[in-house]
Amino acid sequence: MCAATETGLRVQELADLSCGDIQGKGDWHVVVVRNGKGGKPRVVSVRKEFIRQAQEYYMWKQKQGECIDKDAPLFACSGKRMCKRALQKSYERSMEKAGITQAEGVGIHSLRHTYASFLLKASKFNLSLVQKQLGHVSVKTTEIYVHLFDTEIQKAVGRLYE
Repeated sequence: MCAATETGLRVQELADLSCGDIQGKGDWHVVVVRNGKGGKPRVVSVRKEFIRQAQEYYMWKQKQGECIDKDAPLFACSGKRMCKRALQKSYERSMEKAGITQAEGVGIHSLRHTYASFLLKASKFNLSLVQKQLGHVSVKTTEIYVHLFDTEIQKAVGRLYE
């Protein structure tokens, strides 16, 4: 399960997650961010598949003897909540173990950008939807992702009025 690519959360928001923050019932699948940037809470919609993966992760945690109560940390090491830097290091070790070499400056935060880019395209360039999911105060911050699709925009403009 890669919570970063499935949710677009900031690394600190991932570190702050508790087991009860991932919620799914029927068609309602969300991650509750209790303390986002600036202390602002938000609810992030997620795919049903992510909920299924989270449930598998909880079963694994239980087998390891870790607590999965609603207030227990989602990401823990020796029973303690992992801090932002510990998550970054864990990501780096996982990439290294998988034999993936990353460019300088590319890390776990890049997964948030990947999520934003895919969501922007999937939403047919609905900036306000992406803004809400990412927890951006200003749509100006979200607009940085639009330039990634300049080629597609040019093609669409070329098809206009066809």
